[in-house]
Amino acid sequence: MEKYPACELFIYHGEDKYGSCDYLTSDAGQTTVLYDFFYMHSSGGVDYDILGSWLQRIFEGKSSESSIVVKLNNGQALRYEPSEKSLKMLDSLVSQPLTLGLISDICNPYTMPQKRREFIDSMRASIPTIETVTSIVYSSTVTSSFDESDIAKIGKSDIAEKLSDITVLRFLRAALVEKTEKVFDFAANTLTTTSVTTISAMEDPSAGKYAHIEIEYKKPTEKVKEIVGIAAADYVDLQYKAAGKTGCTCTKCLSDFEVIQVPDEIDGLKVTGIGDGCFEKLANVKKIILPCSVKSIGKGAFAGCKKLVAVVYADNPGSKDDFKICEKGKLVALFTTKTSFVIPDDVSEIGKNAFSNCNKLKELVLRSGMKRLLNDSLAECKSLKTINLSGNLDEINVVAFEKGGIKEVILPNGASVAIHDKFMFGCFAYTPEGMTFSYQQVGEKLSLAGSESVRYKIAMDLIDNHLNELSDSVLSSVLGFAMKHAIGGGDVETLSKLFELETPAKIDFTDMVKQANRCGNSEIVAMVLAKSGQGGDSKKTVIRHETPAEALTGWNKLYIKVRFENNKAYSYFSKFKVKEGDKVFVPGKMAGMPGEVIEILKDSPSGRAAMYTLEVTEAFNVVLEEVDDNLDL
Repeated sequence: MEKYPACELFIYHGEDKYGSCDYLTSDAGQTTVLYDFFYMHSSGGVDYDILGSWLQRIFEGKSSESSIVVKLNNGQALRYEPSEKSLKMLDSLVSQPLTLGLISDICNPYTMPQKRREFIDSMRASIPTIETVTSIVYSSTVTSSFDESDIAKIGKSDIAEKLSDITVLRFLRAALVEKTEKVFDFAANTLTTTSVTTISAMEDPSAGKYAHIEIEYKKPTEKVKEIVGIAAADYVDLQYKAAGKTGCTCTKCLSDFEVIQVPDEIDGLKVTGIGDGCFEKLANVKKIILPCSVKSIGKGAFAGCKKLVAVVYADNPGSKDDFKICEKGKLVALFTTKTSFVIPDDVSEIGKNAFSNCNKLKELVLRSGMKRLLNDSLAECKSLKTINLSGNLDEINVVAFEKGGIKEVILPNGASVAIHDKFMFGCFAYTPEGMTFSYQQVGEKLSLAGSESVRYKIAMDLIDNHLNELSDSVLSSVLGFAMKHAIGGGDVETLSKLFELETPAKIDFTDMVKQANRCGNSEIVAMVLAKSGQGGDSKKTVIRHETPAEALTGWNKLYIKVRFENNKAYSYFSKFKVKEGDKVFVPGKMAGMPGEVIEILKDSPSGRAAMYTLEVTEAFNVVLEEVDDNLDL
């Protein structure tokens, strides 16, 4: 076997990893491309792409270890094992003052609020004040090497025969260790980075020297001055980001005191804003005092703060008023613990997400001073359900109602509109008298509702409360739909109520009679035939002789798949003991259409199938008698 030159004792530079510019440097200072070097010591003819995929393995981290050590001025060193997320936070040390909150965010491997609070409390017990921290040392070691399974795979590959013994012994038995240490020295206000790469390889197996030798390469030590400052102890748990040249926005508060006071300035930057979710899920805070320079509050800044009762400015810390930020007549942000809030007369516009921090707000009253309600004005206020338009507003974008999840709109005349489906928002309009709502349009657009059950709910609301506002044709359509739904669901009481209504509506009973006959309920059949004027003809009725299936005991549910006459199959649950081949009836879009049980399911349907999981209303153990469709109904 040929003896190879000294340049085989290589050192990995670590630059441009895995590319065609991976470099090895010999102890004599010679440099060669890694792929060519490996290729030279094979028997030749090895495809570079195939070979490269194996060469990369030696530089892929197989094991890693990292730690963060916080050193104190009393000589104590606190060691933490950071998570992957925590390591990314290290970069923030060079961009903002060090606080106990920032240290806890870097060192804490947990993300759950309760775990974070416990960690911060334990850190405070170990670190009395931020000024006691002298430095933070981050260390990382990544070890890369081929393991036996990798070598076995190469042995079975097409390139195995083209690799020489020296290749296997020297390169596939090598190991790469990369060590990095960063020292954040707060006394000297510097960041020092040191990197060492060590390769362990056989000395020269071709000469019978099998001892492993280590070749070390040290990158020049990097030192950066004036990286961070030490933050004052009175706001140790606030993180921030710059906002402009002189201001900043608080992004995260890790303190959980009963009273939290945000400072006027952080590291010379004036606090001008509170970011999204800044105080989110603080369990103990009751009051938050903000500097008067704060002009914006992000959405959900106080979300989950169940004990919070007051947000105030520093110039009036004892204020009992609702906290609001206004700018030239525009309401930017509001915090209130009330369930109902009246917009002041001097507010003419509501900004984006203005109510996102009002966790208890259920009703909003808009006065005549209001001029504009934007698309996202009500967004992110999860509890808000009612909008009261007591004033005659000049402009309201109804999209805001939909985005805010509004369920009730009170019109200027005091009438209440219950919103059962988002299509109803399209039925609002402006007139010289102000905003109005058209139930006629609701009836005309009923088919746009999201589901059969919602359509039925809206139809019954129209019938119970707004008959006089519907034209005869719309009333006929709505009544017909409600009657068919009641027939399909076997709801004798509701059907009787609908039949007793005195209206000018003209109902076509042709399809209804067929549906009633097919539903298998003799009482409903008799009612429909009587209402249609055909009850005297006994041939039109169907007397059932089927035996209802026995009900299941307790809360047991039987999950089944049912195929209907239109050949569509859906999943349902039944409270009856049924078997394949039995007939069943269900509410909804298949109402009145008998279905056949084609499968007994082992478990509850999941995913899309669960959307069709409704309850079987009736089940029978025998096939129903078919109705003669040729009868003159």
